[in-house]
Amino acid sequence: MKNYKQKIVSFLLIAVFLISPLSTNAALLDNIQGEWYLSDGDFTDQTANNNDMTTVGSPVAADGFTGYPDSATDFEQGTPDYLKITDAAQTGLDITGDLTVAAWIKIETASKLNMLVTKWEASNQSFRFYIGSDNKIYFAISSDGTENVWTNSDLTLSAGVWTHVMAIYDGTDIRVYKDNVQTGTPTSHTTGIYNGNGEFRIGHGTTAGREFDGVISDVGVWSKALTSGERAELYALAENFGSADTSMINAVVRDSNGDAVNCTAFNTRVIVYTTAGVFVSTELVTISDGTYSIDTGLFDTKFLVINLYEGATTDSIGAAIVPAS
Repeated sequence: MKNYKQKIVSFLLIAVFLISPLSTNAALLDNIQGEWYLSDGDFTDQTANNNDMTTVGSPVAADGFTGYPDSATDFEQGTPDYLKITDAAQTGLDITGDLTVAAWIKIETASKLNMLVTKWEASNQSFRFYIGSDNKIYFAISSDGTENVWTNSDLTLSAGVWTHVMAIYDGTDIRVYKDNVQTGTPTSHTTGIYNGNGEFRIGHGTTAGREFDGVISDVGVWSKALTSGERAELYALAENFGSADTSMINAVVRDSNGDAVNCTAFNTRVIVYTTAGVFVSTELVTISDGTYSIDTGLFDTKFLVINLYEGATTDSIGAAIVPAS
């Protein structure tokens, strides 16, 4: 039951947030089970699965891969700093078939194990994606929780350099990518991934000293193997999975619970400004799924978006109902 409060109003401010124009390739949204910007100290999942992460240690905001302030998160080894969600709390991350994991990373300490994304415990192994002590990209999966197969890149990573890394399992083999280039020899594997009950973590595995030491941004997990076209578009996206090659904002009006607002019942005025406070555009959203598209005419730009209710709907006793802010 959603949290509603009754009040007679003509409009209500429901959201003020930064947004980048989202990808125009809807296929990238298909089967996405987790999407974490890791910007501005916000570790919430952008998908409907609501796989919001719990903080361990004190990861801090850092400049992102395009240099935009506070659009990534800096993790330190030893503290340790990492993010987690329990198996009981997660939705969609118990992936047993095709899988893609991707992120932008900048390692700060080379020649050490840097665990990036894991769902992996002793005798309870599912998958783990990490940078090895040889500075190569590694991806390992297990079909029974104890034995595992892995592959690694030929190319190495350098400390202090932003790199896009990706791991894919397509039901036939596992492979890794550096900056959208497949590297290393794929490893054959046809028996799927073990459905373990280990925590899903970003920035750590389970062994001390293997914490990720560096900066991470834009982590995504899909229950499918991304196609070459999808991989290329993902690599081309700006921070917060924003598209640098389109001026469109494609978004959804959401309430404080993160659910799409029925804008047929709750007509919502969307107002867009640049982060400098310059007015860009406005649109009245009236369709039931709350989706809207606005051509800003500006490329590779982040915006301040304000949603205002215009008018109100009533219940059977005549009181106006609006979602709680």
